[in-house]
Amino acid sequence: MTETFVIAFTTFFATIGSVDVAAMFAALIPDASAQVRRTIATRGILVATCVLLLFAVAGESLLQVLGISLAALHVSGGILLLLIAIDMVFARQSGGVTTTAVGAGRGGWPGGHLRLPAGDAADRRTGHDGCDHSADGQHGGGHGASG
Repeated sequence: MTETFVIAFTTFFATIGSVDVAAMFAALIPDASAQVRRTIATRGILVATCVLLLFAVAGESLLQVLGISLAALHVSGGILLLLIAIDMVFARQSGGVTTTAVGAGRGGWPGGHLRLPAGDAADRRTGHDGCDHSADGQHGGGHGASG
């Protein structure tokens, strides 16, 4: 029983990547009060727990209704991991979004940039398309071939 728990917990911990999730959570809401952060974290934990328990209880039945065997699910998951690994090894872009200057103009969002809600100061400095117009009145980086 203990061995099963340790294996399940280790797999769960490695899959979720709690350190990465904590860093992302802190970066997404840096200006929120402690109460707001606690509320958002609690809500996220409750939703994740409900989804996890739902699939733990009814997952096998759902697969049977859909006509998918557990072996087929394992094989398809392995194929997806293989394809992701091949993309990583050969450094090909897989359609992910980048917000760095290196990735500007290639892949990701149209125009090579991603506009995140940054508040009034950023809205005054940028035009309706999110590009920086403050320097010379022209679009900032990420447009055209020179990008």
